[in-house]
Amino acid sequence: MSGTSVIDLLRDVITRRVELEFKFVGVSICLRPHVLYDSRNGALTLGGVVTNTGIFTNVPVNQIQDVVVTGRAFQPDPSFNRRYANYHNPHAIIKSP
Repeated sequence: MSGTSVIDLLRDVITRRVELEFKFVGVSICLRPHVLYDSRNGALTLGGVVTNTGIFTNVPVNQIQDVVVTGRAFQPDPSFNRRYANYHNPHAIIKSP
């Protein structure tokens, strides 16, 4: 994935709090996205909770394929730390309920 439209799509799903399904390194993932930010190495990165494991993960956006917005709403994970140093200047970050 690349381009401005991808950033707009990811910002939108974070703002609306809806799940995404996509392939990452050939594996299908359903994610509750919480943050879109530039990692320390400059890679645009999407962070969120994997729905079937409850584990927070960070995925380089340029390695995401076959994105589907499910429309399934979710509540932000209460353990998500908005003040984490990597998120100091995010492209998008989920708001608390």
